[in-house]
Amino acid sequence: MGDSYLVEFWAQQMFGHAFELAMPLIEQKFGSNRKKDWSEIIQFAYHTRNGCYHGNKFNIQKNSISTFVSTKWENIEIKYSDDGKKVSQGFMWPADFICLLYDLQNSLK
Repeated sequence: MGDSYLVEFWAQQMFGHAFELAMPLIEQKFGSNRKKDWSEIIQFAYHTRNGCYHGNKFNIQKNSISTFVSTKWENIEIKYSDDGKKVSQGFMWPADFICLLYDLQNSLK
């Protein structure tokens, strides 16, 4: 276990679980075709959730990023070249997850 294990675990549990709780509302409002119908912030949150749940690393497989809607939030964009990068304490920091959840919540109103 590295010295960042607890923060990585926190991000996985807090952000990943929150996104899962939001899924029914996301699909109700935007549909289930995430590659085409979901907004930028939801695309971003989806890939962030996946990275948190899969060993704290992006696992961006071929054709997994939408070609219809960019995967952006604020000034951060998730790209294929981010495959393998650490999500928590690498790509994003603890406060970023809280801000992303706040923005995600606002996008679902």
